[in-house]
Amino acid sequence: FEKGDERYIQSFKLLNDTLNGIHSGNGNFQISAHSGVGKSTITLSIVMGMIESGRKVLIVSNEQEVTYFKNMLSAYVCNHVYRCYTISRKRIENNSLNDDEKVVLAMANDFIKEKYENNLMFLGVGDFDLPKIFKYVKRLKLMGLCDTLVLDTMKPDSEALGNSGQSALNMVAISRDLDKFGRENDIITICTSQLATYSEGQGFLNASVLSQGKATKEVAGVLLLFRNVYSNIELNK
Repeated sequence: FEKGDERYIQSFKLLNDTLNGIHSGNGNFQISAHSGVGKSTITLSIVMGMIESGRKVLIVSNEQEVTYFKNMLSAYVCNHVYRCYTISRKRIENNSLNDDEKVVLAMANDFIKEKYENNLMFLGVGDFDLPKIFKYVKRLKLMGLCDTLVLDTMKPDSEALGNSGQSALNMVAISRDLDKFGRENDIITICTSQLATYSEGQGFLNASVLSQGKATKEVAGVLLLFRNVYSNIELNK
């Protein structure tokens, strides 16, 4: 490692100890939170740890642009590898870095190219078309380029129609198809989804707060729910 890399520890120790790692064939790894809390950031952090363990990851996003993830990754490395905490994703997007920060960003991009270029791919999609996504992933799998699939964010097509009942059924179908695909092709499947808005401010989270389709937990090998820290509960403010 170059100078500065020794500070870089990519791991969620509590999560790792609890799960003993993430494995294929054990159901979907589902990450759920309210909008804007940081599902994509947490997911990317987990993915980076998996890449450190030798996994090859494809992130398919129907919500965020590829540039969004790349800037997020650059900002993460600037913060956690080179300890430059003034650099954020938004400042990178706005091109508002000073000369010293631009030097750090260049170092971070070199770091990313060396460590992740051949092990992390992004695919931006306009429609949530699972058959097309599966076909693409299978091709990458045969080429030895992918063994982990991340879907961010999992949403049913009918959601746009406002039919919440049908959307719930679609969410279950999507989860089952994703689980089946992962088991049949020995691919780790990770997906993100949103929590129901009514649960904002709620202290304890369980599967009942999954937005449109809590039955998806039946095919979730791991269900990770998280929220913002509430100052009136955790911080006594």
